[in-house]
Amino acid sequence: MCRGRRVCEVSLEAAPQSPTVVRAHARAWLAELRWPATAAGDVVLAVNEAVTNAVTHASAPQATPPRRAAVPVRVWMAVEAHEPGRRLLIRVRDHGTWQPADPARGGYGLVLMRELMDHLELVHPGTGGTEVTMISPTVSSG
Repeated sequence: MCRGRRVCEVSLEAAPQSPTVVRAHARAWLAELRWPATAAGDVVLAVNEAVTNAVTHASAPQATPPRRAAVPVRVWMAVEAHEPGRRLLIRVRDHGTWQPADPARGGYGLVLMRELMDHLELVHPGTGGTEVTMISPTVSSG
């Protein structure tokens, strides 16, 4: 959970309701941290996109398409000091099998995350799945 700590961690299944759950946790946690509203909205949107990608693209295919078996998704966010204020280090990790994007269903999540965050890195670790690492823009210490 995310209450009153410098770290927020949410683990859940890559299911259709997962982005909604993560958005609620992130919003509440950022409000507790007194993160500036516009910057908090950008963080919530970027995290939503990363979790949505995990739900949409990383779920392991089942024998009967288009159904997919749910895989775990872990969202980890931490506040770190960064002169002249603070920023967030964010990781969204799934353990599914990468599925190519379907242009008919969007495909702008990574572009949006790059625009909202100061840093975005997408890796496919040797253990399988995908890890998205983001660093938010610096905000005042509040």
